[in-house]
Amino acid sequence: MCIRDRSYDVQTLGLATISLIFLGIIGTLGASLLVAITFSVLGGRGRYFHALASTTLGLFAPSLAFLVAALFSLAGISGVVVGFLVVLFLGLLGIATFVRSIKEMYKVDYITVWIGISILGLSVAVALYASAVFGIVQIPELSKLSQAFQLPQTLTLP
Repeated sequence: MCIRDRSYDVQTLGLATISLIFLGIIGTLGASLLVAITFSVLGGRGRYFHALASTTLGLFAPSLAFLVAALFSLAGISGVVVGFLVVLFLGLLGIATFVRSIKEMYKVDYITVWIGISILGLSVAVALYASAVFGIVQIPELSKLSQAFQLPQTLTLP
């Protein structure tokens, strides 16, 4: 399916693009704050600016890869395969750049970098899990279903 077959509203595309750019900037600032806190606690000698630079350097190559892959995907299945390879190689470059820039900016060794990235990943996973669990409880239909399977508060033994 070519882009000519799709009908898009220009205003909707413009608003979606602006919101995506805005969310990307806010997400990068938030991720940089998490990186700064983590590596400051682990004994790094960097500041927030170093975390922001490391995060931005690490995200540049994958961002470019997704842009190029989206353009290649318009060419059909062969473009999707080429886009996959572009995302693969530039994604690897982005991860390597992020790890190396954290090592250089915070003046820590690679073991500390991997421990810090593992801590970041684990905390983000736990936060996502907790928000999903607490969000499911807020859905009225599922909340009633979970109340049907609750154990009684007091148990009496015979």
